Amino acid sequence: MGEQEQQGQINTDWLTADWHEKPKPKRRRRNVLPEAYRQLAKSERQQVRAAAKWIRQRVSLVDWGRKMPDADAGKPVPKPVNLKDHVVPHLRKNWRSGVRKLTLTAIIRHLVNDDTAYFTANSLGDETLLMIDVDCHATGTLEGATQFAEFLREHCFPNLYYEVSTHGNGIQGFVVVDRRLWKDAEYKAVLVDVEKWLRRVLSWTPFDVEDVELKGMPLVVSWGERKGEVKSVTFGSLAKMPRDWRRFSDWLSTTRMTPHDLRELPKRFAVPEDEAEPEAQAEATVVPEVVKGSVSGKLVDPDEIRKLEPLARDLLGRHAPEVSPSSRAAVVAEDVQVALAIIRSCTLNMNPDGSMPLARIEALWDAAYLAGDTTRAFRSQRFAAIRNMLSEMGLLEWEDATYMFGKACRWKANEELMGMIEEALGGTDPTTPFALAILVRNKIEESRQKRPEQVGLRPKKVFPSLLRTDWDEKLTEAGLDHLSRMAA
Repeated sequence: MGEQEQQGQINTDWLTADWHEKPKPKRRRRNVLPEAYRQLAKSERQQVRAAAKWIRQRVSLVDWGRKMPDADAGKPVPKPVNLKDHVVPHLRKNWRSGVRKLTLTAIIRHLVNDDTAYFTANSLGDETLLMIDVDCHATGTLEGATQFAEFLREHCFPNLYYEVSTHGNGIQGFVVVDRRLWKDAEYKAVLVDVEKWLRRVLSWTPFDVEDVELKGMPLVVSWGERKGEVKSVTFGSLAKMPRDWRRFSDWLSTTRMTPHDLRELPKRFAVPEDEAEPEAQAEATVVPEVVKGSVSGKLVDPDEIRKLEPLARDLLGRHAPEVSPSSRAAVVAEDVQVALAIIRSCTLNMNPDGSMPLARIEALWDAAYLAGDTTRAFRSQRFAAIRNMLSEMGLLEWEDATYMFGKACRWKANEELMGMIEEALGGTDPTTPFALAILVRNKIEESRQKRPEQVGLRPKKVFPSLLRTDWDEKLTEAGLDHLSRMAA
């Protein structure tokens, strides 16, 4: 023993060493709860946390998204948090792949309006969330979307919980699906069929709604023959999480179904597939030779499409077509060229009743596409955006803007638009851009002054009360009396 130990003293010099006195670096705090959450009462915080846990147990922890800035859109848009380069190694059980999993804090931030989070279907647990998105972006009203949601709640999805979308231009309903024993690809195939059926149901009802979609589809992985081999990955469709946590009790009692129940919906509430587009049901008279692609007999000459390029570019530069972001149907100058050529042809060869059915326009466009006269295939959303653009400029003459099953709108190109088209087609020398710009500007101003009441008109779906009895009889005869009660 040393001298100090013999005297009962212990050496404590190591307690004052430099390494002990140096302050430790502060650790970065992660998953910090937002101030809006901390300001809530204790009982409210408990309810928010319970709602967040309920959501997290029914969504994918890997395939989720947030609203992030986008340079092209010029505003924040939903984007996946994890990219394919991170997800694929994670699926191969590479836990250092950099995947950011969905946390309770991220969901709480969404619930208290501090952020916006999006989900896809849960691939691991028994239950998953599914969102019914009733859109009213370009057309439709919030009142019509609410009525359609109530209609679905009463007839198809009992106790359906729904809330108004963030911007107040739509309704979002949520269904809990027990998808145990169902593979992701099989479950997604069921949702695709149900979405088509929902759109057919919407076309049969009189509600003022633009579109209905199913969101929250699952991440589908194609596995290889070897263990852990991933051939391909298809991300799910992002759906906004429910936000009104004060109605958490309604979340718990919302509609609960299985994929089998969803698959049976089109059978229980059958809607004819060929009647999904009421505006397109009027008869279209198309010359048979058009489909064959021969020059003789064509109602739309490929030379006309080519000559209309300067006019199409000028019109496109004056008014950007409004296309729903969900459709992804971008409009380019070639689309406007084909649309102008078809509108000219239909205006010169009007149907006897003066209607302009979408089926006729689609047939002419498809014929031009199959013949190689255009590289752009027909999309109804794309043509609707071009038609609405021309209407905003006052270049269409509307006789009747309403449509329903068996009755199309009655409209055509007015004399100002026909004059611009004929000027672009006539003459051997192409019109100079400056002269064309002056012509288009003068024609648009002249048309707006002559017919201000027709500027900006758009097709409107109607369900006349005078035909209520006739429709009830027709639906009953066809064995679709449940649709008669639904549309009442």
